[in-house]
Amino acid sequence: MMEDRENVRAYLEQFFPRIAEMADLDTLQQENTTNLLSDLKLFQSDVIYRCRFKGKEDKHFYFSLLFEHKSVPDEHVSIQVGLYVMLLMHKMSRQKNRKVEPVIPLIFYNGKKAWKPKTLWQLFDKHPYFERLQTFIPDFSFLFKDIAREPIERILDIQMSYFRSLLLAMAMRHQQDLIFSYISVIFDLRNREQLRTAVIYFLAIIERSPREFMEELKNIEFTTKAETMSTLEMLLEQGRQEGIEQGELKASVLMLLRLSLKFSEMLVEDLSNLTQLSADVVEHFMMLKKEGDKLKMEAFIQHLLKSISVKEEEWEVFVQLIKEM
Repeated sequence: MMEDRENVRAYLEQFFPRIAEMADLDTLQQENTTNLLSDLKLFQSDVIYRCRFKGKEDKHFYFSLLFEHKSVPDEHVSIQVGLYVMLLMHKMSRQKNRKVEPVIPLIFYNGKKAWKPKTLWQLFDKHPYFERLQTFIPDFSFLFKDIAREPIERILDIQMSYFRSLLLAMAMRHQQDLIFSYISVIFDLRNREQLRTAVIYFLAIIERSPREFMEELKNIEFTTKAETMSTLEMLLEQGRQEGIEQGELKASVLMLLRLSLKFSEMLVEDLSNLTQLSADVVEHFMMLKKEGDKLKMEAFIQHLLKSISVKEEEWEVFVQLIKEM
């Protein structure tokens, strides 16, 4: 959502006007921070934007947009954000002829439970020696938005339909009965790709099966109903095809195990024809079988099935056949 700078602009103007007022939002530019945390590999902020101050062409500051989508609040989020802010400033300080610029962190949250993130000082304020230690503990503020507890009217005021739709769905994901009252707004999208994204997100958050969702939509009148139903049908068909393909792959691997167990002298070519698996896969399988290393064989089968869903009881069948082999 925040990959689009127009959404970032709308977000700042709607929820953080004091920041929007001092920023030249026409200069918003996304920063590439791919290598920023290459050594630490702790976490990755979704998006970083750079923007000029109004009327100050040589002055810039960063927006650090850190999205929290956890249902359980993170008590130590200030440590995470603080680390990211310092890394950004450190990166600036290492660049020749560049001054260190301010970083403004924003935390976005849409969890079920009400949450107010703690600052670094608040993490330690109950410590018996806090007053003596306070001077040595870094502290900073951050902008925080709990979208789930934002008045719906403020979200409805957003003019950009796609941004408004996604924010509304995110804000109401834990209000299942109420969210269907806003179907006409959430799916008020003329762009087919945007509508598809909204439908996929909606399917992910509602506590209904896709079929139940379709039945419910039949009783609701809204402008893009035909397009929404068509998109939903297409996604369901795509899911059915993927399910068929996944089932076929599981069946093929299972057949490979059973055939090689029962007919130990069967040729690679025959096994490949019967299971519809490539000769390279079968050949590697036969080599591992000859080695007799159970763990290597399990790892290989897991690799073959890595892109599909395998239930625990299904995996037990594979493990048992490997053991027998």
